Amino acid sequence: MTKSKSNLILKLRNIFQDSANFYKLLVLTFFVICAIGIFHHEMWRDELEAWLLARDSVSITNLLENLKYTGHPALWYLCLYVLAKITPNPTIIQFLQLVIATGIVLIVVYYGKFTKLQKALFCFGYFPLYEYGVISRSYGLGVLLIFSFCALFCSQNRNFILIAISLGLLAHTSIYGFIFAFTFALLLMLMGTRNRDERQKLLLSQKNLKSKLVIAAAIYLFCMSTAMLQMIPPSNASYKGNLSVVTKQNKSKENKVNSTSNQKSAKLSPVKIIERTSTSIWRSYVPIPDVSQNNIWGSNFISDNNNFPEIASLDSASLITASFSLIWLIVFGFIFRHSYQAFWVYILGNFIMIIFSFVVKVPEIRHYGHLFILLIACYWIYNHNRYVQPSLVSLTKLDVNPLTRNFCQVLLTTILFIHLCAGIMMYSVDLVRPFSNSQKVAQFIRENQWENSVIVGSKDVYVSPLSAWLNKKIYYPETESFDTFTVWTSQKNKKSNQNLSPQDILHQIETLKEHHSENILLVLDQELKAKIASIDTKLLVSYEDAIALNENYYVYSVD
Repeated sequence: MTKSKSNLILKLRNIFQDSANFYKLLVLTFFVICAIGIFHHEMWRDELEAWLLARDSVSITNLLENLKYTGHPALWYLCLYVLAKITPNPTIIQFLQLVIATGIVLIVVYYGKFTKLQKALFCFGYFPLYEYGVISRSYGLGVLLIFSFCALFCSQNRNFILIAISLGLLAHTSIYGFIFAFTFALLLMLMGTRNRDERQKLLLSQKNLKSKLVIAAAIYLFCMSTAMLQMIPPSNASYKGNLSVVTKQNKSKENKVNSTSNQKSAKLSPVKIIERTSTSIWRSYVPIPDVSQNNIWGSNFISDNNNFPEIASLDSASLITASFSLIWLIVFGFIFRHSYQAFWVYILGNFIMIIFSFVVKVPEIRHYGHLFILLIACYWIYNHNRYVQPSLVSLTKLDVNPLTRNFCQVLLTTILFIHLCAGIMMYSVDLVRPFSNSQKVAQFIRENQWENSVIVGSKDVYVSPLSAWLNKKIYYPETESFDTFTVWTSQKNKKSNQNLSPQDILHQIETLKEHHSENILLVLDQELKAKIASIDTKLLVSYEDAIALNENYYVYSVD
């Protein structure tokens, strides 16, 4: 071995042995890799719909009014609203996302109760690197606040006002953030009623603790109530949840037309809803995609594998992964039983999120990820307890068996390694394939100087990202109006719910030509296979092979 190589090995060994240098290198490496992924990633409709809604709301009051039908609280949209005042370029979202993703890693690396190997595996795992890193959604902000709570909760001197603020902000990120904020608050209440000695220590160690607790409780209750008010849909909202979908399917087929959100859910039978929900933990802990599918994003290499046979009309793949989900739940419940804090947060958090998934909305991969984040948070709390505390189901104090603790370490490390593989896979796919083609379409329009043309786009929800890149309104045949983002109300959806035929779209263009002298471009999410006598269409360009469904586009000139 040469002297230079031996010196390099020695330096690397010193870096890994020195925690401070190792953590700096880990965070810096994540920042660089995540930045490459973020700025190579083509944002899709869910990322850009939030931007359009924030950018085109004329005031905060108007923003809150537009949010009524989204089911999301306002924190992420308020952040985008501020950014939109700086620039109309949606790329600024990705700068914010890079800060958030790096913040998640920084908190886990510097404050998390994990081994160095576990921290390294976590940083480059599927959810921190890709789902809550590369993709710019409100869920990353929620994960940042979840781990902020963990760091505050496990600190020596708990600042309950800061904890209340973190939970209050967390509740305003998403419904899953709200569930976490509710579960963590129950944990704090449980500790206050259960451990008299700890209460006495807190009263002696912190001045004016009772006043601080009252302020913290007021902050928390205010934030939770305002978040809940924002998420409760109005009476005329089009989406009513899974149970309404099942009910409609059991009724006569006289009213098949639902909202765009409902169309996706309506494709799932009650059996499929149960299958998707019962496999939630498996999908979250083992998020390896099925590379055999073109629709790779959000797929699972076992749960969504069609090669498995059916057993008594049931999908055997779902039965297998549902069984593993139950096993994971039992195993970690058994491990966490020695820490009543981790045990009850884990059990209650999983229960609430799975029930929500069944009753309200079948989750996607970004939603499943919160079960994994819950596992990490519970393991953090569990590992923080230097002195073992009995669970509420224990009658006597038990020492943690070293074998159990070692088994937990190995099990968590194995899960994190699986996430590393899944993260590398999806990160690589995103580098090779376009996530969305909307930015390419916008670039094509600019290069050919057609920005001033009338752009007709269908379907509106799939073509709306184009409005973000061009910073102009698009004519949506579904609503027969020029618009940017889509606000789903029952009144407006009377037309947008209809599945317009290509002929219907062309007839609307015919009417448009009578009132507009500009050139007309037609952008569709599928190839046009229809004609009418008065209109000639010519395919100019098509963009295909997008990762996101329905974000392959066909651009036509209209004469």
